[in-house]
Amino acid sequence: MMKKKTSFIVNRELWKQWTLFVVNKRGSARKLSEELEMALKEYMNNHRREEK
Repeated sequence: MMKKKTSFIVNRELWKQWTLFVVNKRGSARKLSEELEMALKEYMNNHRREEK
């Protein structure tokens, strides 16, 4: 699967909390993108809209 490099604006405190969450979970901040991708997929799976 090809990856798409992107950027976004997020609250500084929220990003700090996310970084600490990932470091506590994975032991490194190097997995921030991987964890964010998984979180986005999980969110979309849990918030599907019925297609018409």
